[in-house]
Amino acid sequence: MAIFEDNFTDTDGVLLQNHVPNVGTSWTRLFGTTNANAEINTNRVRSDGDLNAGVIYTANATYSNADYDITVTMVSMAAQDDRPIYLMVLIQ
Repeated sequence: MAIFEDNFTDTDGVLLQNHVPNVGTSWTRLFGTTNANAEINTNRVRSDGDLNAGVIYTANATYSNADYDITVTMVSMAAQDDRPIYLMVLIQ
């Protein structure tokens, strides 16, 4: 049973913090450099920003412990200036 799940189906351009996930309560933007946001784009999420931009969100739900399996599907990644993409998952 999923505690948090998001298929990112919403209107294009909706910021992640204004989007309701399929399972779970919400996304909260914890940190973001200037001009960095994640937004819905054609039933996926994308992040735009300047070079060295970054943004951190928390997936809000009720977690009973820290023992969970996490699955992420990366559909595509545009190569831009050899910038790395980091995806970090932590449950506290």
